[in-house]
Amino acid sequence: MRRTTFIPVLALAALGVTLLAVQPGVRAAPRGSAAALPLGYVDIKKVFEDAPAARNAVQEAEQLKRQLQSELTLMQETLALTEAEQKQLKELLEKKNPSDADKAKIAELRGRTAKLAEEQRALQQKPNLTDAERARLQELTWVGARRRFGALDG
Repeated sequence: MRRTTFIPVLALAALGVTLLAVQPGVRAAPRGSAAALPLGYVDIKKVFEDAPAARNAVQEAEQLKRQLQSELTLMQETLALTEAEQKQLKELLEKKNPSDADKAKIAELRGRTAKLAEEQRALQQKPNLTDAERARLQELTWVGARRRFGALDG
């Protein structure tokens, strides 16, 4: 939770605790008296749930989580693509009403990474690799690592 939204919520909680503790209309019973003082408590969880600042902060956090999750998914789906292809895919995904050709291109670009990842998995599971297969596995691993860490220039 951001500091700017936490401070008003904390102040509200402190005010509630203070009001419950002071209770100006209640006088303390004399010592030895059987009369009990009314007790109260503050449900901090309820205060945080009902506070507008806390609700706004939770909504902002959820929105940020969804945005970052979609960016991470897109990065994983486009790992084997060049920067130009990644840019093209991002532009296609941002279109409000993509055409059928745009949708086909999106599916093609997204599928390319999955296909290369499957090829890499198959080669990794194979017990005896030929020299060509070993070279291809190394290429797939190297290209994926370089793209993952931003060292490949397209």
